[in-house]
Amino acid sequence: MRSADQPVTRRGRLLTVITVVIVVAAVLFVALPQDRAIFRVIEDSGHAPAFAILTFALAYHLRSRANSRAIAAAVALCLALTTEAAQRFVTYKDPSLHDLFFDGVGILAGLCLASRVHEAGFASRRFFLVALIAVALTPLAWCLAAYADRGGQFPVIFRLKSPLDLYFVQRTPTIGTAELLHIFRGTRALPLPLTRGAGIALDEPYPDWSGWHILAVDIENAAHRNVRVRLRVHDRIHDQSYEDRYNAALELPGAQRRIFRFSVEQIAASPANRTLDLRSIAGVGLFGLDAAQIDQPPLLLHGVWLE
Repeated sequence: MRSADQPVTRRGRLLTVITVVIVVAAVLFVALPQDRAIFRVIEDSGHAPAFAILTFALAYHLRSRANSRAIAAAVALCLALTTEAAQRFVTYKDPSLHDLFFDGVGILAGLCLASRVHEAGFASRRFFLVALIAVALTPLAWCLAAYADRGGQFPVIFRLKSPLDLYFVQRTPTIGTAELLHIFRGTRALPLPLTRGAGIALDEPYPDWSGWHILAVDIENAAHRNVRVRLRVHDRIHDQSYEDRYNAALELPGAQRRIFRFSVEQIAASPANRTLDLRSIAGVGLFGLDAAQIDQPPLLLHGVWLE
């Protein structure tokens, strides 16, 4: 039986080098489609297990040396920093503190696993390892919960009942923490900025709208002047051009709340050179058309649903 202090064989060194190469190549070159949140989360969450395996392999390879785990952690951290910096030139992705955080989670988990091999005192690290695994899995669990919440609410596309309902919402400008707390303590409606070009995108709504006839949008205008916004609907093969999606201008009178209804059949017929795929809806957006006035309150989006 091999002793923990016995030097690593040539085969062991080769396996360690292969592990390092595979992890670095996976981080740099493996790219999942970015048009769905689940793929983005899986790609980001993969950093933790990748660096856990890498750190464990390095620690096991260096096990005959003093401070083997510290050296392994230092090497893994250097690789994490290097791969993040290199991504800008290899995949054109900007370095991400989010990715570095999960690299660090993986490094700590790999050290915990290496401790089990080296010494008998693993029980004291068990809960720490479980906590690290929970941290690594939290983004994926939250993403899956958001998909389940989306499917459970259908035919409601958007209605603000819990933080999960904001998972697929992109707003310009972004929603701050103080504003978020105010939303859930008060109206439970999503403020729609009125600056021209700013707005709300509801990404990845439930995709299959076939069999439904009406898209309803519930908006409130607290201002004392009429406000115009543009509604957009596009499918997954949208080419980002104005003519390849549904566009409708809405004018909301001052100090009123109104439900606008749009024909799903007209939405399907809206692209210039094709029919919009009602089984593959990818986004709904509301964007301001008028310049905002000083101290003008935002519109409030109360809900979007199909009838």
